[in-house]
Amino acid sequence: MIGTELVAKAPADGYTLGFLDTAFAINPAIAPSLPYDAEKDFAIMNIVGMSPTVLVVHSSVPAKTLKELIAYAHVQAGTLRALAITGSKPSPVLPNVPTFASLGLPSVNPGSFRFLAGQAAMPPAVQQRLVAGMEKLAHIPSLATRMGELGYEPAFIGPPGSRDYVFAEMRKWRKVMQDSAMKVN
Repeated sequence: MIGTELVAKAPADGYTLGFLDTAFAINPAIAPSLPYDAEKDFAIMNIVGMSPTVLVVHSSVPAKTLKELIAYAHVQAGTLRALAITGSKPSPVLPNVPTFASLGLPSVNPGSFRFLAGQAAMPPAVQQRLVAGMEKLAHIPSLATRMGELGYEPAFIGPPGSRDYVFAEMRKWRKVMQDSAMKVN
């Protein structure tokens, strides 16, 4: 949150940017008194990558599938075995691990995302120049390969789509917190 606050309060000149992640969408739901307004203080320019989340169990757990794990409902510390992964398709890093959706649980999708953001007051011409640069990066094969090796699916989602996605994630996590009645101290 400290770095995000620095981005929010920096001069809107395009020289201070945030390479933010899923926590940006979750923080307003768990910390209502943030030192910035996540919806008003930022120009969300581009989602650059998406990453799935993997459900794993200790290798000694007899469950080999998600259904078996739910029946068994016990995990121990140690070596892990992947049972399911979030996302719309299998991960190139774990191609033999089924997605939650393919197992009949399409609503389980808490994958992570990374995006570039600057100050809301940044001049449109500066934002456009930064977005154009990010679009060029999105077409560099070695960058896409490296992102894949790190478990990210490269993405280039321009400003409107990125903003919509991040705000939808904020709404989702607010609802999760409200529905669960969880409180963060």
